[in-house]
Amino acid sequence: MKRTLWLVLTIALVNTAWAETRYLTSDWEFTNDNQAAEFQLDWPLHPTKGGAEFTLRRSDGSLFLQATIKDTHKKALFAKDNMVGKYRYYHPNGKLKREGTWDKAGTPIGLETEYSELGFPKQVIRYVGSGWYVTEKSYYEDGQLSSESTGYDGKEFKETQFYYPDGKLKEKQYKKTQGRIVKEISDYYDRTGKIERYTEKYGDDPMLEITYNAAGTILEKTTTLVAQERYKKERYNDRGQLTDLTQYVTLDGGFKNDGQQIQSYSGKTAYSLYTKGIQQGEDKTVQDGKVISYGHYKDDKPVGDGFRLDSFAENRINFYQYDSDGEIKTIYSIDLNYIHYDDKGMPVVTLPFNAETRKMPDPGTVWAYSSNGKNHRQIQLVSVKDNIVSYRSGDHDIQEYLKDYTPVSTPESSRKILSFPLTLGKQWKDSYQKQVKNSWGENAEWEYTYSAEANSYISGIEKVTVAGGTFDTLVIERFIHWTKSNPHHNGKPMTEMTCATKDCKVSGYTKEVLWYAPSIGRGVLKAVAISGAPQLVSSGGQEMRQSANSLVSELTYFGPQPQDNQQMPPPQYAREVSASFFTQGFPLVMNNTWEFMMIHNPLIE
Repeated sequence: MKRTLWLVLTIALVNTAWAETRYLTSDWEFTNDNQAAEFQLDWPLHPTKGGAEFTLRRSDGSLFLQATIKDTHKKALFAKDNMVGKYRYYHPNGKLKREGTWDKAGTPIGLETEYSELGFPKQVIRYVGSGWYVTEKSYYEDGQLSSESTGYDGKEFKETQFYYPDGKLKEKQYKKTQGRIVKEISDYYDRTGKIERYTEKYGDDPMLEITYNAAGTILEKTTTLVAQERYKKERYNDRGQLTDLTQYVTLDGGFKNDGQQIQSYSGKTAYSLYTKGIQQGEDKTVQDGKVISYGHYKDDKPVGDGFRLDSFAENRINFYQYDSDGEIKTIYSIDLNYIHYDDKGMPVVTLPFNAETRKMPDPGTVWAYSSNGKNHRQIQLVSVKDNIVSYRSGDHDIQEYLKDYTPVSTPESSRKILSFPLTLGKQWKDSYQKQVKNSWGENAEWEYTYSAEANSYISGIEKVTVAGGTFDTLVIERFIHWTKSNPHHNGKPMTEMTCATKDCKVSGYTKEVLWYAPSIGRGVLKAVAISGAPQLVSSGGQEMRQSANSLVSELTYFGPQPQDNQQMPPPQYAREVSASFFTQGFPLVMNNTWEFMMIHNPLIE
């Protein structure tokens, strides 16, 4: 009886001849006379072994959904748990939009493919339970495969591949197990199929990223240790040589350098070393395989000896020494003509002369000097005997100490312009006193006592060209603090003199730079500046040669005494001294004080 009733109802539902279409609301319920239809249901349904297949259309008749109803007698015919098996959704243009499978509860299972309105696939997803899904494939707008994942084990895919629009592999993500460590790896490829980047992660820590060039050589490597708050980035050139290295740790909320640091810029590579933000140890810069800067740090302060290529005149290297407070203590400069480099790129000084002792040329040799470009002062070597060098200059005889390059009129060893042996960076001090006499009209003269303390040091080696030729020289710098005192006159004075101060003396400073050429036994160039303030005479030799407030004297001739029919060559480089030279830092208004006279009586040593 029950089976007969079921057959009657089924026949009435499926084969009713009075309607071809049924109408549904937006909630997929059959409409009544007062409700607008949103969907159309093809009628009758088509029975199958598992229920009945149906076709649902939009209100305009276009396909919307094709699927299977499990129980054709259920009041809520299209309830979720009443739909089962394969399903297909359609775009308004009739193209397939989405297709997949429902389980017995009406929940999507397995794979579902989505399509564009043009009919191209857009993505394939895999349902993993309770409505959750993962994307297994994705596509570009033209239907070309964009990505695909394989080997899903219920938790994750074994491998995912991404593709360029032309179908070539772009990226591959996978895992690799080494020992007990599982690495998450991504390979990135260029459009020619060559690997250009590689990333590696062990869970969350550490993370590694490598970038390659077209030849497969590593260009950049980045390592991040999250747990240790460390970061490291390495850069390489096309030959695989490390050119840049950045390492730091996170301390107190900020980034602090830690470990070796390498930085390349403008063809140079700088190397330094840090410990938790504090610079320690070697610090150097290399260019073209040559070390152009070198020093050491201790607790973030420069210490000890070092050198660097001169930033203004790149034809010389400056050598320096720091004291315990990080201040430069001494410095000397070497012309690159006298530098060669060892196998580590470190500069090595090659002396072009022997400066252990002072050697003089043969008697009769002539030196000529000029400080104004107009006149010469000529001296001729007469003899060298028992530490005394004798010259003849016009009608005058001149003597100087061989060892000290100092006039014999100064007590021996109290003043030392030179101190042999002459070695780079050598320093010495001397103090001396002498009486200075000056003519003061007819049958009168005035004089004062000149006292001086000098600090001298050898500041470098330089090849210089003067009117008399080109010479290899040692550069000697002298800083002199002097005092002029006890002024008085002999004979009838030109004017009455007075003292402006109680002690009737004046002090000042002189900076002398001598370019001494061991090959000829004398200086070939000298620059002098005098001032009442030490900062006004603190320039180096190069600056003094260019300054209008310096007196520059240079060698204009060296060699045998010219014959009677020969003339001394004209000066080529010497220039006139500035009118303000001897008054730097001193009063300029003329008066009748002894102080003014002593100031404006220049003493060039």
